[in-house]
Amino acid sequence: MTKRHLLVLSLLLALLAANGSAYAAMRVACIGDSITYGVNLPPDQTYPADLQKLLGPNAIVKTFAFPGLSLLSLPKGNPPYHPAYTGTQYYQQALQFNPDVVIIMLGTNDGSFTFGPGQTWTQVYGRQFTDQYKSLVSSFRRLPTHPQVFLATCPTVFGVNQYAISPAIVNNIVVLDVVGIEKAMHAPIIDVHRATAPYSADFGDKVHPNPHGAMIIAQAVYSFLKSKAPTAHLSPPNTSNATVNNYQ
Repeated sequence: MTKRHLLVLSLLLALLAANGSAYAAMRVACIGDSITYGVNLPPDQTYPADLQKLLGPNAIVKTFAFPGLSLLSLPKGNPPYHPAYTGTQYYQQALQFNPDVVIIMLGTNDGSFTFGPGQTWTQVYGRQFTDQYKSLVSSFRRLPTHPQVFLATCPTVFGVNQYAISPAIVNNIVVLDVVGIEKAMHAPIIDVHRATAPYSADFGDKVHPNPHGAMIIAQAVYSFLKSKAPTAHLSPPNTSNATVNNYQ
């Protein structure tokens, strides 16, 4: 993160913490798939909803996600049920939201994309994945609000699952690809993968979090934002309706 980015985020969080602030609320866009959407969760217990509770009333956290979405957009078309994020209304709505902060958490469904005998996921999809991820980041950065864009690594996939998402691909390849994009784009990483790793019991289907798992993700995001703006005097997180966990 550059000094300019750090200064901007510090100012945003300082405004967020100000009591009775006359400034507009910080607008936070959560970009993702079914994990961000909150499959099998009540609407008020998804990770974006929990993040809203933690940040408090001077933030507006919006979800721009839907089950099945992938980062990859393949030239010959995507697999059934895995449309590319950039081809959806959720992407357009996220742009129109004009956020101040963007949190991208995509790539889990890409771990289900198949490849032929003698090939590897990296050989078939690796270059496209990184190039298209960079393009997504750039598209948000070009908005009039010049938002800070953060890359959240995929939550840990804990084993064989009904969605044919490969734990080995997501945990060992996609996560590292996202880390590589951080270096190329200077877009800081929120290490959700590491944060969720100790909590397999909170991912009953091996992929999606229960309410406790969603709070772990939200706390990882909140803690990251707070740590990157040490000069902002954030008030303690608003936890009246949430159980906050130290994920480390």
